[in-house]
Amino acid sequence: MALHKFLTIGFILLLSGCSWIYGEDGLIHDSEYDYLEATEEKPLELPPGYQDNRLQELYPVPAVESAGPVGKALETEAPSLVLTLGDGVRIDRASETPQVWIQDETPEVWQILQAYLTENNIGTRINDAQGHTVVTDWLEGDKKGFLKRLFGGDDSLERARFKVELHAADDGTETRVRVAQTGKQVRPDEDGEWQEQAASERQATRFMNRFIAYYDIKRNELASERVARAGGINLRLGRDRNNNPALIADQEFFTVWSRVPSVFEKVGLRAVDRDQGQGMYYFDYEDPDEGFWASLFGKDKVLPDLPYGNYQLKLIRQDGETSLTMMDVDGTPLDEQLLTKIYPPLAEKFKTRRLDD
Repeated sequence: MALHKFLTIGFILLLSGCSWIYGEDGLIHDSEYDYLEATEEKPLELPPGYQDNRLQELYPVPAVESAGPVGKALETEAPSLVLTLGDGVRIDRASETPQVWIQDETPEVWQILQAYLTENNIGTRINDAQGHTVVTDWLEGDKKGFLKRLFGGDDSLERARFKVELHAADDGTETRVRVAQTGKQVRPDEDGEWQEQAASERQATRFMNRFIAYYDIKRNELASERVARAGGINLRLGRDRNNNPALIADQEFFTVWSRVPSVFEKVGLRAVDRDQGQGMYYFDYEDPDEGFWASLFGKDKVLPDLPYGNYQLKLIRQDGETSLTMMDVDGTPLDEQLLTKIYPPLAEKFKTRRLDD
């Protein structure tokens, strides 16, 4: 019986954790924040007849000009960095708040932002579709653990609000995304009152990172859906904005951009580099008969009129469509006659819904 009681008490103590042993009110006192209660001692007083010219402060504490967060309110974690996941995302390092530029039109980014808020059950106080501005409700622990994932702490003891602003670049090809924390509150326990706390750039950065990661996945899904609805991407011969011979795709930029590597690989052009900010792809077009394995499993040349070598591809937004200008290694556009010859197999592959056949 005594053993049973002993085990029961031990199990209860185990469940209650170690706070009763070590903590501010524990058996072993945690003195981490004792300095907040520290008081200034009286200066040393000398008896009459003694001189104090040999007394001096060894470790003077400088005066504090402005009061900031102290104790538990002071963030001690390393600052978070904005993660530029995927193509076409760059950091605006001149901004004091987390800010990135996304190579996409603002309505597209706004659509994905709305999906992000919905899927994470994030309510909004302001959701201005015309001004492309969102201010969230207080994010607490009942938002499917969103705040806990964001802060990494006890989401029942703190909550926050965020403001997300989208702004279109002058040429309309990029969107600036800015995130700021507009409010943060903490409470000592689940029954305590909320108290204001200084805004956290680190938490705003985490909010930004989670949205960028979601955006990168979602825009690929939307691009695939557009291709499926349209039955593929239709190409025609035409000219780009610089009047160079080009292929014109009937889909918006990113839908075409995401499709290019798999299509060109099917005709023998292997992407070796890319720069979405410039709309550029770089390809190697190698002889399939070179190499041991190629000699065993060789295949016919899909683009018989295109010489082997290195090529570049420039994608440009063009009135809701996308122009594709193919160039040689020196950046000289292919002439109209050669482009006309390689157009049919490329058009066929772009039109195909699935490229794994």
